[in-house]
Amino acid sequence: MRRFNISTQILLTFGLMAMVTVLVGVLCIGGMVSLTRNLCDFNNNYLPRIENLLIINESHHKVLVAERGLLNNKMLRSDLRKAQYDYIEKALKEADEAFQAYSSLPMEEEERMRWGELKRAWQSWQEKHGKVVSLARKKDELLASGFKIDDPAVSALDEETFAASMEAREGFLHTQNLLKDMINNEKTWIGDKTEKVLQRSSLTGKIVVGLIVFNIFLACMLIMYINGMLKRRLIKPIDDLTSVMEKAATGDLTVEITGGSDEVGRLARATGDMLGQFRLMVKDIAEKAETVAASAEELGASSEQVSEGIVQKTADVNSITVKVKEVGDIILGIGKKAKEAENVAREGMKFTEALNDEIHAGLELSSKIPDVMHNLMQNSREISKIVNLINSIADQTNLLALNAAIEAARAGEAGKGFAVVAEEVRKLAEQAANAAKDIFELININNDNTQKVENIMEEVLKAFGVFADKAKDNEESFKNIAERILALAGSFKEIEDAVGVMNEGAGSIAAVFEEESALMEEINASAQTLAGIAEEMNLSVNRFKLK
Repeated sequence: MRRFNISTQILLTFGLMAMVTVLVGVLCIGGMVSLTRNLCDFNNNYLPRIENLLIINESHHKVLVAERGLLNNKMLRSDLRKAQYDYIEKALKEADEAFQAYSSLPMEEEERMRWGELKRAWQSWQEKHGKVVSLARKKDELLASGFKIDDPAVSALDEETFAASMEAREGFLHTQNLLKDMINNEKTWIGDKTEKVLQRSSLTGKIVVGLIVFNIFLACMLIMYINGMLKRRLIKPIDDLTSVMEKAATGDLTVEITGGSDEVGRLARATGDMLGQFRLMVKDIAEKAETVAASAEELGASSEQVSEGIVQKTADVNSITVKVKEVGDIILGIGKKAKEAENVAREGMKFTEALNDEIHAGLELSSKIPDVMHNLMQNSREISKIVNLINSIADQTNLLALNAAIEAARAGEAGKGFAVVAEEVRKLAEQAANAAKDIFELININNDNTQKVENIMEEVLKAFGVFADKAKDNEESFKNIAERILALAGSFKEIEDAVGVMNEGAGSIAAVFEEESALMEEINASAQTLAGIAEEMNLSVNRFKLK
């Protein structure tokens, strides 16, 4: 990347970091969306299966309990009999609703076959149970019409009802076996599905943590690279250039400046070219000063030989005028070079300000990374809500198991099997609650890690702010260099003023030539003035080291 300039390198580096950050964010969000989809699918399609089967099982046992109540001759009061009939009707209604709900759920072929077999067994049992209820109602009608409980007709009806009850009992047991098989299969399947969901959740968490750690590592590497690049290609070259310019400011014009292809390198080369041109101009000034001094000596000699004639004096004055004009032209050229150096300094100041703006733009881009982390934590909160919903379902299931256990206790010996089922349901609810707790703990760990990443990114932003401050300091240093160059241009303006004085002196010589009587005095005065100016120019030039 050394062939790129500094601003391009910074933009490429932060562009790479932004791309990696966006990629990490997309992968993290994808993992969370997949986990959320699995949980929703589990909640909408699989939990209702076991829930509806448990409702059917519970209603089945309720009907059995009420049926036994109808067979009990100690429960002949009309209100008790009506309560049993209502209990049976309510239980069958709940079972029908559960059958309809389960039938609407998606099923595989094997499960659909088992479900069809269960429905047929249920219908067969329900027909036999209906016969028992019908006979019980006939008994109620006989008793209501005045028959005694020990009447032969009532006794015969009791025997027929008991026989029908035994047939219904066989259908009940067959239906129970099918129902228990489906419940056990659903328990096994849901357990496997839960384990897969947990495994996917764990894998997703590990992937997210790994991507975040990789992003942090990459950010640290990029920061170290930017730090080294700024020191190598910005701070050190500017320090070297400042050292060279300080030597040049003391008069040492022998210094050499080399630069690379980036912005600082071009500034260094331009400064080196400026010093080279300045060195040549100083040499020209020294040579012209010697020429002026020689001309002053010639002018003095000409004043001593004025007796040789007006023609010779005119030639000498014209020669001096030409020399002065040459010096004036040279000084004007030097002034133009100084103006060019001033323009170069101003361009350098503009570049430094632009570089500082680029660094601040990079700082603003990095400040957007915490928003991505905030969105990630928001998704984790949504998953926590789903886990809370699973907890709520587990609590409700546990409550249903408790109610079933109470009903089994009321049923006495006949409800022992139902009590065992209720206990299994309660254990399943506890397992579901524990699994939800584990998921919630994983989400909390993920939230903590996300918060740590957000804190680290804040430190990164602070560090980059330090870089921006250093760039600002560098801008101030370059402004000082530019001010020195501008001051040097002002010095050349003073030299131009001195040349104007020399031109005025030449004009004075021409004016003196008009007065024949005062020619000697004016020529001597002009020669002395010219010699003094040449001496001042020599003193100014001697301040600089050219070799």
